[in-house]
Amino acid sequence: MQKLTGFLSKPKGYTVFASLISLGGFLNGYDTGSVGAVTSMSSFTNTIGDLSPAMRGFTVSLIMMTGAMPSIFGGKLAERVGHLYVIMAGALLFAIGTAMEGGAESLAVFLIGRALAGLGEGLWLSNVSMCYRGLLITYEATSARLHLVPHEACWSLIRNLCVPLVSVLDTLHVSAHPVTQPKTGIKGYLEIFEKEYRGRTLLGLFMLGVLQLSGIDGVLYYAPTLFEAAGLPGATSTFLASGVSAILMVAISIPATLYADKWGRRTSALVGGILLSASMFIIGSLYLTDSVHAYGSGRWVVVVLIFVFALTYCATWAIVGKIYAAEIQDKKTRNAANSLAQGTSFFTNGLVAFLTPIFLAHSSYGAYFLFGGFSFLAVIVMAIWMPETRGRSLEEIEEGSERLTMKNMSEVGGNERKRGMRLRRLLKGPTLVASDRRANLEGLVSGSELGGMGPIRVELSSV
Repeated sequence: MQKLTGFLSKPKGYTVFASLISLGGFLNGYDTGSVGAVTSMSSFTNTIGDLSPAMRGFTVSLIMMTGAMPSIFGGKLAERVGHLYVIMAGALLFAIGTAMEGGAESLAVFLIGRALAGLGEGLWLSNVSMCYRGLLITYEATSARLHLVPHEACWSLIRNLCVPLVSVLDTLHVSAHPVTQPKTGIKGYLEIFEKEYRGRTLLGLFMLGVLQLSGIDGVLYYAPTLFEAAGLPGATSTFLASGVSAILMVAISIPATLYADKWGRRTSALVGGILLSASMFIIGSLYLTDSVHAYGSGRWVVVVLIFVFALTYCATWAIVGKIYAAEIQDKKTRNAANSLAQGTSFFTNGLVAFLTPIFLAHSSYGAYFLFGGFSFLAVIVMAIWMPETRGRSLEEIEEGSERLTMKNMSEVGGNERKRGMRLRRLLKGPTLVASDRRANLEGLVSGSELGGMGPIRVELSSV
């Protein structure tokens, strides 16, 4: 508690700037939580018109679909101009797109606005990862005051901007020590699938991609529809979906975010996955057995389980997924791997948003069993291949991950096996075993006040 109090009372530079660029996270969540209800409002239908299930799914999911490609290739662009300019461009596109949505009097203009907003969201990248990386990495997106944020240290290093690099490190309140430059361009994207990094890349893609197939966006986008299908009146459904649920999700997200570095990543992911899959399976079973009507307790069981699902996701997978997918990557491949993972997340989110109303129109229970199945699959995969990273520095995670492969991630390194260490039980999962060596990043700096220090690296402290 004392550490948390100190963190909040005397924020470091990286905390301040991470908070400045976090407003887009609020905007993204606001869009996610409101657009489904908006398309059902009388003011929308009177202006734009009634939408078929397929067109409604397309309209809602378009922002995710258009965000997928720039998210994938945003890392390469950032290597050329810096993350700051990429985020600023994304903020501008998002602002233009949402303005068009708000003023649209036709479906075509509304769709163009959502497409532009999606392009803006797809350009969001996160770069600061310090000892509170679990807290900071959950704050991402854009801000109208981005001119106050310095360029990231890695970009300054890649561009050999030695003096600006010194200023950036000082502004962010981080220290300088020996580092390597990551590969840039297309080589960076090819490198993430080399044998040394392939396992971590695929796990990151899974965390930010397949986890979205749990159906969370289907619940967030179409909560009013789900509540109406359960037998609740329209006004009650809208109130519960857009009012009560939003307040509860914000309330549970605050402690989950603040204590993200206190709770185990693996435990949070597995417990969350079990609750998510159980909620979906029970709801699907109720509809399959025709136990949900406009009267009786069945409808309220469905409503409660939808709340349990949404709140569980916000407290577990929504936090752990973003943290874990970033911190398990090697420093040389983190930029490219994160971009690809974020693009995969946008695509799967869009897919769920598009297909959910179509599924619900054809089957009252099929979508729930499908989402529950994906959630349970995620639990199995994470139980086998997800090592715990809480309490370890990024260097320790990197070194430990080098000893784990997708072929047998439950085994420890060769030296540890020689000493007779047993394999971890499935419940504990694979273990990261750090070696004695410390990988050093090579970026020689000459002609600057750091020149006498030799190679430099941005210190990444322990969690």
